[in-house]
Amino acid sequence: MSIVKNWLECVRAYSIPITVMSWAVIFAYGVKMGGNIWLGLLAGLGIELAHLATNLVDDYLDYKIILRDRNFHNTVQKGKCRLICQNIISHKQIGIAIIILCSLASLIGITLFFLSGPHVWWLMAIGAAAVLFYQKCSLIGCSELAVGIVYGPLMFEGTYYVMTGNFSLEVLILSLVSVMFSEQFLYTHTVLDYDGDMVSHKKTLACRIGDKNKALILLAIFFDIGFLSLIALTLMSHNRLYLAGFITLPYIVWLFKELLQFNADKTVIPRINKLNFPLDNWTQVVKDGAESFYFRLLLSRNIMMYMSIILIAAIVLE
Repeated sequence: MSIVKNWLECVRAYSIPITVMSWAVIFAYGVKMGGNIWLGLLAGLGIELAHLATNLVDDYLDYKIILRDRNFHNTVQKGKCRLICQNIISHKQIGIAIIILCSLASLIGITLFFLSGPHVWWLMAIGAAAVLFYQKCSLIGCSELAVGIVYGPLMFEGTYYVMTGNFSLEVLILSLVSVMFSEQFLYTHTVLDYDGDMVSHKKTLACRIGDKNKALILLAIFFDIGFLSLIALTLMSHNRLYLAGFITLPYIVWLFKELLQFNADKTVIPRINKLNFPLDNWTQVVKDGAESFYFRLLLSRNIMMYMSIILIAAIVLE
């Protein structure tokens, strides 16, 4: 069990709900439109394998920066590459795991090509490029763009295609709602990582803005686009249940307050209550002294999960 727990930490298991919940939205929509359930499930597995591989690639390359740049090691969040740094999981094992995950994802893609149609090839090509070059994209401030494409139109239209053999404008709008809430999670991560990224010369969007508090303006824009897309989706589908997504607004306000506090003092420990759950692996987080960082990150993650649950409910209950 300890081996499983270590690998779950290494692949950043706290981020798994981001992919699973996003995929679940389009899966529910595909099922409602009469799509093939088994092909949708297979596509979801391939997407998650690619996501986990991306997380490992990021740590695999960041560990190399830690080895050559002590300043980066001193400024990144506590617990960064912890298992590699403590020799619990070797750098080589991470590389092998990346190869295995990418191979399995590719095998699923090939299977879907034969079962679903030729468009799977270019969907696979874009997804593979995102996995291999995500960390490089983060160095030049394009990681949000890569995630926006992969976890938005690519995943939604791709899953819908393998399930139904078609593409859809309504699916595209639905993907924009979902991906903006996924984008805010990624972007919140870069805001929290701002100091370490500046030292390691990463050119994330937050770093390019050059001010942690001003960077929150872009976070607000992500949410604005998400809610505008939600309104457009409601008008297009005539499904008013989608408007329940505005229930997440109080959590979003809370997130901004927490990020402003974190920017002012990274050592401030937040108060935990039932509204914050789930808080994954929290015992280890507290042990590492990283609760200030991960509380804000998981709050952002949970906002995305809440929106996904609302979208799924709106689709199913219509």
